Amino acid sequence: MITSTAGRTGASYKDVGEALYQLGSAGLTVNESFAALDSVMKITIGLESDMANTTRLVAAIYHAWGETLTKAGTLEEKFAYITDVLTNAYKRHLAELGELSEAIKASGAAAQMAGMSFEELVAILGVAHDHMIRGSAAGRKIPVYNSSTSFCPRRIC
Repeated sequence: MITSTAGRTGASYKDVGEALYQLGSAGLTVNESFAALDSVMKITIGLESDMANTTRLVAAIYHAWGETLTKAGTLEEKFAYITDVLTNAYKRHLAELGELSEAIKASGAAAQMAGMSFEELVAILGVAHDHMIRGSAAGRKIPVYNSSTSFCPRRIC
């Protein structure tokens, strides 16, 4: 598995092994870890991001919103969808993956309690980053945003 993943993604054996270790230590099962491996390697290499932080971010998003990702059927599709949403935020907004990770950590629980989807949260955080509200500062604004608005966040995303 490590050899074939390294060949497909262009990563070193050490990086693939590190990704598997991080996925396992983030609480994913063996099947979930192998399903996430290609997507995690591709986003890490493509965005030149930190392996450990990226892997933990993807695993945390899967733990928090995995059951609500109905657009994807298989485990591989769910992880590919998560990394696609993150990659699109990186591409369309002034948000580095590390900054998005900090923002999601700071706002994820509040966003879930407010009924916000993963896609909505990433879209709002991307726009916040466009306006120079970065990292955990952007994430801390989400609870303020939710309590100060009387309309559904779905209308603005």
